[in-house]
Amino acid sequence: MRLRGLLETGRTTSAGTRIFTNRVAQAEALTASRRAVCEVAKEPGLVTDFSRPRKNVLSFYGQSGIGKSALSRHLDDLVRSGDTTEPTSPITYRHDFAKSGDRDFETLLIAIRARLADKRVPAPAFDLAFSLYWSMAHPGEALREYLQGSGAGGAASGAADLGSVMTDALSDLADAVLGASSFGVVGGATRLTTHAVRAIARSASQKKLLRDCPYLDAAMDEDDLVELLAFLPHFLAWDLSQQQSRQPDEGGRRRPLEYIIFFDTWEDVQAHSGHEGSLEDFLCRLMYLMPNCLFVVTGRERLRWADPHSAGQFLRNGPDNWPGLVSATEEPRQHMLGRLTDDDSRRLLHTAWPGKPPSGRRPHDDRGQGQWIPGIPQLRSGSV
Repeated sequence: MRLRGLLETGRTTSAGTRIFTNRVAQAEALTASRRAVCEVAKEPGLVTDFSRPRKNVLSFYGQSGIGKSALSRHLDDLVRSGDTTEPTSPITYRHDFAKSGDRDFETLLIAIRARLADKRVPAPAFDLAFSLYWSMAHPGEALREYLQGSGAGGAASGAADLGSVMTDALSDLADAVLGASSFGVVGGATRLTTHAVRAIARSASQKKLLRDCPYLDAAMDEDDLVELLAFLPHFLAWDLSQQQSRQPDEGGRRRPLEYIIFFDTWEDVQAHSGHEGSLEDFLCRLMYLMPNCLFVVTGRERLRWADPHSAGQFLRNGPDNWPGLVSATEEPRQHMLGRLTDDDSRRLLHTAWPGKPPSGRRPHDDRGQGQWIPGIPQLRSGSV
C-alpha cells in the first residue's frame, strides 16, 4: 500500500485582514485559534480521516521590518506564560527559518519530536515508524550520535536526549523480541536493521499498537523513503491524539495536551517552492497530517496552498483542503499586517487588468511607501 495514495484522496483565493495596529488583536486571534483547534481535536477519527478539510493554520504576513518575528516570539511567550487554570497543558516549539541552518524536513521533524521528548510525552507509533525510516535512510548510524552532532537535538533546549528516549523504548522491545545478542553495538535500538524494526513491529507486544493505529502496519511495508518520511507526521499526530483524548483529573494536574508550533520567516521556505516535493510542500503535508496541532506561520507573503493555481505545487491544495486560508472571519485564518505586500499588489493589478496592466507607478516605491495604483477609483465604482 502506498502511503502517498492516502493523502491524494480528496485533492482539489486566500483572504487577508488588516489588523496590525497592536498586539492585542493578534493575541486574541491566537486565543480564538487555540480554542477552535482544541475543540476539533476532540472529534473521534480526526487524524485518520484524510477527506476532511483542515483548519489549524494561523498566518500573519506583511512587509519586511513590520515586526513579524517579534510578534511570533511574543505569541510564543504568551502561551508559555499561561497560568495553570487553562483547560489544556500547552507545549510550544518555535522554528525561525532565517536563523536555523537546518532546513531539511527530516531534521525539522526530529526537532518537533524532540520538543515532546523534553516534556516526556510518549509517541510509540511515531518512534516505531521513524525507527524504520532511520534504519533505511541511515543504515548503521546511531540516532543518538547524529543528534549530538546536529542542531535538531538542541531544538528542545536543555531537554531530554531524544536518542536516549527512543533507544530506551526500542531496546526493551528488541530485547524481548530478538534477544540482546541481536544488537552487538552500543546504542542498540538506534542501529537496528530494517528487518529488526519490522520484526519488532509485528511482535506480539505491538499487536495492540498496530491494531489501534490504522496506517502503522502499512508504513512497516513501505519501501519508498520519501513517501515514508512525508507521512511520518501522521503518526505523531495519532500519538498526540491519545494524550488529547484523556479527561482532566479533578485537581487539574492532568490536562489534555495542546501542541502549538510556530514557523517564522516563512518567505525563506517560499523562495524555493513551486513544485511538489519542495520543503514547503512537505511542510504543508505536515500541517495537514497534524490537524490536532495549531501552526502559527509568519512571513512576508500569504500562504498560497488554497489558491486555484496551487495544484501541482502542493499535494494537498485548494480551498476544499484549506478553507481557513480563504476565510475572512473564522479563526484560525490569514491576517495581513499593515499595507499590501508586493505579491498581493501584483495580484490586485492582474485581477483588474487580466491582460497588460496600464502604465503607472509601482504599488510601492523604493522606500516601501504606498503609492497610488491606477484604476483603484474604477475598481471601487465597479467600472473595471
